[in-house]
Amino acid sequence: MRNPHLRSYWQCREGFNMNLCKTFQRRAISTWNLLRKARVSRLQLGEETITDINLLEIQYKHPHEVILYKFTKPQESRTGADWEWWLTGPSGLWLGLRIQAKVLSLETVDFPHMYYRSKSSSKDQTELLIEGALNNTPPRIPLYCLYVNWDVRQFRYHWRCGTFRLSARSYGCSLVSAFLAKHLKGKIKSSPKLHHMLPYMLPWQCLVCCRGYGDGDLPQRAYHYWRGAILTFDLHMSMQDLEIREALFARYQRIEPTREPPRYVLQLLEGDEPDQLDNLSLQGVLIIQEPETMRGK
Repeated sequence: MRNPHLRSYWQCREGFNMNLCKTFQRRAISTWNLLRKARVSRLQLGEETITDINLLEIQYKHPHEVILYKFTKPQESRTGADWEWWLTGPSGLWLGLRIQAKVLSLETVDFPHMYYRSKSSSKDQTELLIEGALNNTPPRIPLYCLYVNWDVRQFRYHWRCGTFRLSARSYGCSLVSAFLAKHLKGKIKSSPKLHHMLPYMLPWQCLVCCRGYGDGDLPQRAYHYWRGAILTFDLHMSMQDLEIREALFARYQRIEPTREPPRYVLQLLEGDEPDQLDNLSLQGVLIIQEPETMRGK
């Protein structure tokens, strides 16, 4: 069945020529500023609210490049809190990511729900995120997206980007490997604090902006960035610390862009209502399709 709301992807709008890199930068800064206001007001925001705002703005700014599909409430009650991102471009390649958002507790300066385990499950959310990403075909890259704000006088950070100037606000939306989160659990035995995560956090803009690890279109750049900046850290961790099956970690290391995305991704591209989503534990799907004219900008 056709979903008329999906057809907005194809509609022409004026004034939306801002590239994806700048949009991701600005959403990170906006998230940082939003959490700063929340801190002053002593109001803790939830990750679902921030995710909805960020993804809506990305889709609104880029109606020709972005498709956003979120579960309805009845579907959501049967699924988890993960999002899938699928990146593609003129190469015809696709890169899939399984992402779960976590917001910093502004009072305790930690991520209190990162290792949450429901009474009906023998595994915590980190384990479920990893398995949900890697036990599908093609496998997805499991990541956390952390929404943060901190007192820059209290926490120092190491800026690893040679392209953009140093800015704490760019960490408003940061990416961290799910395997890194799993590794830290074995070390700290509690909810991770900001200072535990900060050495490994990467501004999410790097995923779509960075050309320092390899060129190409969006899925190729993101893939090279993941291998060079994220997988590198994961490989330094021992399997004993991770307590993850060796075959699963090996599958993670072998992830590459694919030419065959899931059926529901192709359905969304055609403007159709997706099927076969009930067992994926997803909150929604984001598709970013970089056109030829965006390369090099």
